[in-house]
Amino acid sequence: MNRWVEDQFVTFGPDNAASPVRVKGPLVFEQFICWWPMDGHTANWILSLIELHRATGESVYLDKAKAAANAICAEQFEDGQFSTWGRDFETGESRANAENWYNAGAFSDWALYTLVQYTKGLKE
Repeated sequence: MNRWVEDQFVTFGPDNAASPVRVKGPLVFEQFICWWPMDGHTANWILSLIELHRATGESVYLDKAKAAANAICAEQFEDGQFSTWGRDFETGESRANAENWYNAGAFSDWALYTLVQYTKGLKE
């Protein structure tokens, strides 16, 4: 399932022609008809990757979760808001006339916190 999600919905960098904004990635698109890399959906993927790492011990899942967390943080606005719609990594542009969804930002915050707690637990 994760391979399918990555194949269909994850952008791993700025050269992804499907993305309307150039992002460093990895970030997750919402759905087939909404090609915007979104923090809330990336948060879902992070939580899935944590569970895949917990189940398998394979470092690739934790590496991807950390990369996705860093991508969410790289998309933040100057006031600290997460970008619901992705931001061009060079210009800072995002979806025109779109508000950030605070529920998605709160979910992203929770996923980032969960990742921190999970990785701390691995070191103990």
